[in-house]
Amino acid sequence: MPALILAFFATFIIVELTMAVLASRSWTGFVVNNFPASQEFNRKAGEAALAALGWSSPLQSQMARSATA
Repeated sequence: MPALILAFFATFIIVELTMAVLASRSWTGFVVNNFPASQEFNRKAGEAALAALGWSSPLQSQMARSATA
């Protein structure tokens, strides 16, 4: 029984450490402190990701038109 408990917690700790390492490697470090600027950055990043995949969305086009109007 103690071996089972130890195995459970060891697995949990290994998974948590793995996730922490992966998260720290993928973080760009780019932080926007201005809320409207951060929303604009997120919108542009999302559009770039969709464009890179060759995807388009009528809803996204409609939202972009309403934001500029």
